[in-house]
Amino acid sequence: MRIRRRFGLRQNILLNKLYNVRVAQVAVGEYFGWVGFTNQRSDDQNSVNESGEIVVPLVTLDVLLSDQSPTLLKIDVEGFEKYVLLGADSLLERTAFVYFEAWDEHFKKYGYSFSDIFDFLSKKGFCIVSFSSSQTITKISRDTTIQDCVNLLAYKEICMLTQRTGWRLK
Repeated sequence: MRIRRRFGLRQNILLNKLYNVRVAQVAVGEYFGWVGFTNQRSDDQNSVNESGEIVVPLVTLDVLLSDQSPTLLKIDVEGFEKYVLLGADSLLERTAFVYFEAWDEHFKKYGYSFSDIFDFLSKKGFCIVSFSSSQTITKISRDTTIQDCVNLLAYKEICMLTQRTGWRLK
């Protein structure tokens, strides 16, 4: 019988000799405080929940990454995206791309819609696109309904996007 071992994040970082990774045992949102999380066995089914079983510190990305200027910021927080973005106001000034998961079902849990994310990112100078396996990108409008869970990309400069990816705008 083969025993499967589960490694934590820190063990995986060491195992893979990743010296440019920094672990922060916090949640990110729009303010400082504490936040509850559910504790489901499957990580992708956990979410922010006021009566959550686990309580962790809540910080903003502006403070957590105050010394960083990321080219790409990836956000996958099961519907909490709006609040992560609100806490990244100045970080977004220094960020070229935001890759995020979008689904109206997730957003509804937290009382907002895709148009809220669209408006916020637009004010920061971003355009939002979807992309396909045929290396084409399609602009997303404010009134788009996100019926399935998809990954979207926000960018500031189309030439930087096409140069880095080789994708073309449809």
